[in-house]
Amino acid sequence: MPDITITSRKSKAATKAELKKALGQVSKNPAARNLLFGVIAHDLFRTNFNDMLRKSQGGADRFGQRWKPLAAPTIASKAGIPAFSKEKQKQLRDEVTKVVMQRLRFRSGLTKEKKRSIARNIANKTVRARSRAQARIGIRTGDMFKSMRPGGISNSGYSPVENQLYIKREKSFDVGSQISYSKHFHKVRRIMMDAKHAKRVVKTSLADALPKLARNLRENLR
Repeated sequence: MPDITITSRKSKAATKAELKKALGQVSKNPAARNLLFGVIAHDLFRTNFNDMLRKSQGGADRFGQRWKPLAAPTIASKAGIPAFSKEKQKQLRDEVTKVVMQRLRFRSGLTKEKKRSIARNIANKTVRARSRAQARIGIRTGDMFKSMRPGGISNSGYSPVENQLYIKREKSFDVGSQISYSKHFHKVRRIMMDAKHAKRVVKTSLADALPKLARNLRENLR
């Protein structure tokens, strides 16, 4: 049975030695390799997805990188949707208010004014959400973003979400999106962090993976 002990009090040298020992065992055991790759892949997708959300709203990711802003005509006709004019905002607000009022019609304990207030708040939130979504970079149908969400992680390894790329090899793995237009988008705005920044995430992820790997080795790899 592999003997691996992970504690937070170990020195950096001891931790590196233990990591080297663990990786040596991983290379000989497919189950342990699946777990290690799974933890790292999950962290890569989680970190990358959160950064994509920041950049889609015009902000910078944790490494200070931003996406190229949308051109004004693109914002106005994004995803084939006409510009969200004040007239259309009012129309949507009225429609949502009407639906909410109908749902609250037989709700006891609320005055008519209170129901109107609730309906207006929901309608205003709906309009704001629609306005923000139209101006976001890289979001049309939302399929590409969904394909980059972090999947599941268990002792068996990583489980990718729908349309997500996760290909394991003996000593490496590939990650990305299988949505057809993602490669074209990637040429203008990177959807996956570059190798330099990925290494920083992997380094942190390895420290997190060691306790899980050690526990897995103790329990399952006899």
